[in-house]
Amino acid sequence: MLLERRSAQPLTPLWVFADRNRGGAYMIQALVGGALFGMFFLTTLFLQHVLGYSPLKAGAAFVPATVVMMGAAGAMSRLVNRIGVRPLVATGTAIAAAGMWWLSHLHLHAGYLTGVMLPLMVLSVGLGLTFVPLTLTAVSGVKEEHSGLVSGVSTTAIQIGGSIGVAVLATVAATTARHHAGAAGAAALAAGYTQAFRVGAVIIALAVPLALVFLRLRPGGQPASDGAGIAAAAVPDDAAVTRPAVTAPAAAAAVTARADDTGAALASPAAAHGAAVTLPAAITPSAVTR
Repeated sequence: MLLERRSAQPLTPLWVFADRNRGGAYMIQALVGGALFGMFFLTTLFLQHVLGYSPLKAGAAFVPATVVMMGAAGAMSRLVNRIGVRPLVATGTAIAAAGMWWLSHLHLHAGYLTGVMLPLMVLSVGLGLTFVPLTLTAVSGVKEEHSGLVSGVSTTAIQIGGSIGVAVLATVAATTARHHAGAAGAAALAAGYTQAFRVGAVIIALAVPLALVFLRLRPGGQPASDGAGIAAAAVPDDAAVTRPAVTAPAAAAAVTARADDTGAALASPAAAHGAAVTLPAAITPSAVTR
């Protein structure tokens, strides 16, 4: 950070994190990514090793949640300007935490409908409420030429949070299972996975107060914080053209497709097996309505 701060052309200028809305969005994205990546990975293991699902059947078990998540994210693109960012993100993360906690009640003889599908659908509704508002907050209030930078940091926050989340939740599951070594193999695994889901629920719940404290983006205008001013001040002196800041209405349409793609990628069986999820690196200037 010291090198970046002193560099004349830093790879990631620190003003990116100085804005209240954008910094809060990055923290929430990291928390959601951490809980979500770990949940998909461990749910797949639970379905196969505890409930005896085949890999194909385990992958198909996520299809209803994927459809719900994409539908909720699409609906939010039309509502975010009327409802606002903070209510959607706070409500969505609270719902997602409740869905994750419900998932922690899985047991050896759990049925798919009430034990797996319904908790995943509740979790998906909550996540669908958050994807568009968070992405919108992460890319708003900067000049057009910096939209790729802030979008890339948003993607990085999700990926770093996901990597740490998988490591933490897998460690919790393995440690808990080891403490239940006296039980049958499947019972010990179930105890470990469900304990990891509880920890994941707590991680997502931490995003609720962050949303209430940090997110102040005003739909239909500039962010309430001075992040855009900080961004403008950090632009090099030789920037010949001054471009308008990317505002909430202009960015809403551009982030919708990205949020839908994010939900589909996270809910795929590949993500469930811990594979890296590649998100679009940037929202290009052509995607923003001038």
